[in-house]
Amino acid sequence: MFLDDEIYNIGIEAQLTKKGIEDAVLKIHNACFQALTKQIGNSNDSTHMIKCFNRVNNSYKLAVKRLKKVNRGFIIPEGFRNWIEADIELKVIARYLK
Repeated sequence: MFLDDEIYNIGIEAQLTKKGIEDAVLKIHNACFQALTKQIGNSNDSTHMIKCFNRVNNSYKLAVKRLKKVNRGFIIPEGFRNWIEADIELKVIARYLK
């Protein structure tokens, strides 16, 4: 399954309560982190890493757009970027996200 489909399914299945939304956001962030870990692998190449972050960011945005079309727009479009910017170790990568 592609990451955007996984994120979309999490959003569709989420309960529209505070707890349900919090759980869905956590699951989405975990899915993104797992995808990043898998794509980056053991590479230390910064260009490759930035491409991987952009792929995940694009998948995230696509899923959010699809969720809005079915009235499940509780996930903010820049949520992945915000998550990266909030992490001290990853913050520098955020400026390369498209």
